[in-house]
Amino acid sequence: MKRNLSNADIAARLITAVVIATLYYTNTFPQPIGIVLMVVAGALALTAYLTWCPIYQFIGFRTYSPKRKKVEPEPQPSV
Repeated sequence: MKRNLSNADIAARLITAVVIATLYYTNTFPQPIGIVLMVVAGALALTAYLTWCPIYQFIGFRTYSPKRKKVEPEPQPSV
């Protein structure tokens, strides 16, 4: 599994999962909807932890791009 989530994507997923969990534990949603949302929150937290989203992998989308190493040019021989 290659990483396909950027740091911003990970933060957004974790914040969303925490908000959903908070709303669930304060009984904001009726029970069946709350349980479904907790499953969604768990999936968001899991994909954030793994830094890999299977849906992104399936559709070929990524928000993460690895940093490129700077390549130093070879010194030119002096004449």
